Amino acid sequence: MTSVLIIGMPYDTHVAAVRIGLERLGASAYNWVTSDLPDFATSTIHIPGPKAVPRVRVTHEGVTTDLHQFDVIWNRRRERPLAPEGASPHDAPVIEEECLLHTESMLFLLSKLVRTVNDPFAQRRADRKAVQLHFAASIGLKTVPTLFSNDVAEISDFYDMHAPLVAKPHRQHGWRDEKKTYNELTFDMPPPRTLDPKSIELCPLILQKKIVRVMEVRVIAFGGKVYAMRTVDEAGRLDARFESLVKGFDSFTVVDIPRDVAELCNKYLRGMAIEFGAFDFIIDKAGDWFFLECNESGQFLYLEEKVPELRLLDGFCRWLIEIGGGLVPDDAEELCLAEVMSSNAMLSYNTDRLTHKNVSSLHLIVESVA
Repeated sequence: MTSVLIIGMPYDTHVAAVRIGLERLGASAYNWVTSDLPDFATSTIHIPGPKAVPRVRVTHEGVTTDLHQFDVIWNRRRERPLAPEGASPHDAPVIEEECLLHTESMLFLLSKLVRTVNDPFAQRRADRKAVQLHFAASIGLKTVPTLFSNDVAEISDFYDMHAPLVAKPHRQHGWRDEKKTYNELTFDMPPPRTLDPKSIELCPLILQKKIVRVMEVRVIAFGGKVYAMRTVDEAGRLDARFESLVKGFDSFTVVDIPRDVAELCNKYLRGMAIEFGAFDFIIDKAGDWFFLECNESGQFLYLEEKVPELRLLDGFCRWLIEIGGGLVPDDAEELCLAEVMSSNAMLSYNTDRLTHKNVSSLHLIVESVA
């Protein structure tokens, strides 16, 4: 039986669905939640000597699991460990920093002992957008002129050369007042010289020449396969996340990806030393595919939710079992995301992960899977 260690956050739909899917295909799966340290779990790294295999263990609710004995690791997403409630405000930052260094040491060591998707060393580099764009351009993917800067003069010169521009942060951030939460996604960049210079200098931005798009496409690549889906059409906003999540855009369709683009996506993964990637492209009126980014832990199951015949969950779970050295039984039924999401196993998984660190979100999860 293939054993799969999933490093993921509580209530992540991808973690729950993949875990259930793996078990239905005859594998075993365990979800390591890094934020359970220190008050819900203990963990140990034992380096016994030069010839012995290191041991990496987690004990949660009295059950000890040897993480180094898994056949394959899916490094989905991880949370920073949180200090226990009631910890002194003076102690809490130290607790969290020490626990973070400890869990990172565990993950980095595990990636040397067990095949890991994606390797954390490569993942960290592959997560930087400047590195992504440079490498994508170097292998032949089309990119748009891009500037990363908080220098007013540099930004003004770039604007003069390439306007109109779009701007976006390195990460999505949120601000909350008494009434609502505000998120800053991609926006049209105003003329820099009309802005307060200090507002620019405070925070570096990513600025790109604006391309008039016909559509935006998400490409999921793993195991030599690619899946392409239109996520935004020409009537969409600047950011696919706004279009699909806020406005409820619901015209997702499978698209044919040009062979050269598909080959370059797989070449990109090999060159960045990662095995899974969620690519975002914009397509202009001439039919050119422009690379925007590759998220090494990007969302992908929502594409099957929109177009069930994609069967991404089934393909991904079978691939994890395969690279872990296992075989799926011949009589195993094809996985269907909609059926998995509505199953009792999904509801049980979510309620079992209740801790004080995520109690406020429990009712939302129960409603979504009931």
